[in-house]
Amino acid sequence: MIDRITFNPEQCGGRPCIRGTRIRVKDVLEMLAAGVSESEILADFPDLEPLPPGLAPVLVRLGHEATHVRGIGLHGATDRQVWEPAALEGAVLLTKDEDFAARRLRESDGPVIVWLRVGNCSRAALIRWLLPLFASIEQLIADDETLIEVR
Repeated sequence: MIDRITFNPEQCGGRPCIRGTRIRVKDVLEMLAAGVSESEILADFPDLEPLPPGLAPVLVRLGHEATHVRGIGLHGATDRQVWEPAALEGAVLLTKDEDFAARRLRESDGPVIVWLRVGNCSRAALIRWLLPLFASIEQLIADDETLIEVR
């Protein structure tokens, strides 16, 4: 559990945050203590699910093989547990998690990382933002880029 919490003095005043987000641990714990349900918390903080499962079918409709981590039993997995099979399969990881981007910079081998630098938004807003950029992302992948930062 502790590997899912980060401390960054330059983020949220140095308060503990959920890894890869700007969501303070304190806020989530206060909501749980107040009796707020998990589904209500996820509705308030969609970044607790780094990318929505509903994005995979959109990518499939665009002609790509795509599976959300939930679909392969890796929801809640460590970065390593996601990274290693993706690297072996030659997969591309679409992620909002900065840890994957940092790891890709450090390591010469691994999956292609498409790092989506978009804040909290609904699935529909994420798709509206991403679709116009997708042809450029595909071209960068074809050009053998290994880390693609999308803003």
